[in-house]
Amino acid sequence: MQKSPVEDANFLSKYFFWWTTPLLRKGFQKKLELTDVYKAPSFDLADNLSERLERFVVYMPRVFWCCSYVYIYIYIYIYIYNLYICIYIYIYMYLESCCSLLEDAGRDGHLHIEP
Repeated sequence: MQKSPVEDANFLSKYFFWWTTPLLRKGFQKKLELTDVYKAPSFDLADNLSERLERFVVYMPRVFWCCSYVYIYIYIYIYIYNLYICIYIYIYMYLESCCSLLEDAGRDGHLHIEP
């Protein structure tokens, strides 16, 4: 078996799968045999993948806890921010109605309060 060309391929070759072109040409011209197929790249061997999986399983619970705390703080911030916006809108509406009442009272000299 031949060494896999994906190990030495550049970014564009990996992204566009250009490294597979020689194998595809050979497969188009004749029936592929086991000797034509590449060996698995070193980063895809079972030993390396199992180690990466174990590190992921050990590391991810900590990340999830950190992320969950971050999300909780974000939700609290958004809730408080929306609460302040609502309070400011109510205060603005109240002050606007008070100002309009005072303007009306100033025009005709009487304060008219409608329920």
